[in-house]
Amino acid sequence: MEYHSRSINFTEIDLYVEEPGISIPPRKIIDSSPATELEVPVPFTSREHHFVQEARRCVNEQGESVPFVPFMSYWPTYEHMTASQQKWYFYWRSEVRSERYPKTDLSYIFIYVYELINGIGWSDPKIGYELLDNISKAYGGNYPQLNGYLKEWISDFVLVHSLEVPLIEILARSGGTCSGEIMDMELLRIFRDQPSRIYLDLLLTLSDYDLRRSKFYQEIGKLDLDLYLPRIVVMVDAYLQKTCGMKLIEKFPPGQEQITERYLYHSAVYDNTLYGRTTTIKTVPIQSNAPLREYITQIIRFTENKLRDLRGFKGRLRGVSLEQEIEHLIERYLEKEFTQKVASEPVITIDEDKLAVLQQDTDYVRSMLTIEEEPEKAADITVTQDASQLNASEEEELEKPEIDPQKCKSAEIVWDTSKLDEEWSQFASLLSPCQLEALCAMISASATTQLERVAETYGTMPELIIDDINSLAMETIGDLVIDGDRIAEEYSDYFENLKGWSS
Repeated sequence: MEYHSRSINFTEIDLYVEEPGISIPPRKIIDSSPATELEVPVPFTSREHHFVQEARRCVNEQGESVPFVPFMSYWPTYEHMTASQQKWYFYWRSEVRSERYPKTDLSYIFIYVYELINGIGWSDPKIGYELLDNISKAYGGNYPQLNGYLKEWISDFVLVHSLEVPLIEILARSGGTCSGEIMDMELLRIFRDQPSRIYLDLLLTLSDYDLRRSKFYQEIGKLDLDLYLPRIVVMVDAYLQKTCGMKLIEKFPPGQEQITERYLYHSAVYDNTLYGRTTTIKTVPIQSNAPLREYITQIIRFTENKLRDLRGFKGRLRGVSLEQEIEHLIERYLEKEFTQKVASEPVITIDEDKLAVLQQDTDYVRSMLTIEEEPEKAADITVTQDASQLNASEEEELEKPEIDPQKCKSAEIVWDTSKLDEEWSQFASLLSPCQLEALCAMISASATTQLERVAETYGTMPELIIDDINSLAMETIGDLVIDGDRIAEEYSDYFENLKGWSS
């Protein structure tokens, strides 16, 4: 119990002591001396401490089967529940303790989690961890918000009770990342002891390139990259250990150990008189290790380029550089995997006779629909369509405008691309007037204001314009050219000859 002191002026005062379950009547003290100011300690029970007292009182409460009652509350406690809600809660908790997990509202789940982190419902911390982990498995898929809190609170639980428990599974279920010091701890443990447990989201915390924004990843490459990238990093780690006698984390040492004070159970109903307000963590700054980040980034970009090649996807990422033996290692692995994958895929054959019958049926249905709607025009429409189909390729060649490789213009913008390579010229030729004006705005002194003006003029949003430009860039030059609302620094020279007529 905490005590807060306050100054009281009294000759006669009622004293009251607050203790759970104890009712002591007020006691009068009469003092005939002149009024005197005394510092009297006044008992104060925090909401969190009171919650723990109530939880201990109800720890063995058993619930009978009752109808579900909805419950929504921010920072829920027992006091926030009605009598019918409490009956449902204790029934639901009894089911959970029997490893059955009925559907329920998130606020009920939070109360149970608060019990566990405050030491209620278990005697062995390992059991407490398992109970928290079971809740994550049972309800995390339905409540992403719960996952966001549990990954931090379970991490705190492991730290408070000094459990030798890897956090890789809870991190994977909750979206892959956690607060900085916890991520550094887990990355160090994985790279040292279990590199085979690494997965893509963890790798991306060590990369300066977010491949999830890549058009290749978004269109056809997600499954390949999710599957092969972690395996390739593990393979490179094993190769370095075999040939150089050091693992990847040893090739790029993470630096000096750092000591951090971590606040426990942030945003939870937690009584800090139990385990303290903070805990001390010793970590090494892996995520800020620039050489390691650069190496992981290059592995990711090289792997994506190779997968683009194997999938026949246009465009390549530029500026990729790895040791020649590492490049050959990755190439051989992916080529072997793809050869086996293609060999194992079933061969699909087409029955030409059935296809012809299906085509006839389709044409018949189309003609019947056309005749029913406009009988006099049906023949003309059909002939016109057939002619357009026959001559589509020829018309495309005739109508396709010739692109001047020297310049790309809009009504107000000109970009002289004569000194740029073919990929950049192709990129410039695909840009719309809106996109050209947006690029011109982004190299101006007032980039944000000018970009918003362009978006307003064309009835769109700056973010949408930027996404479209980056998509075209990925298709042609193989990289993103805009970072935030500015031209990426490494490509600023390419836009030197992009100017507005007024300038």
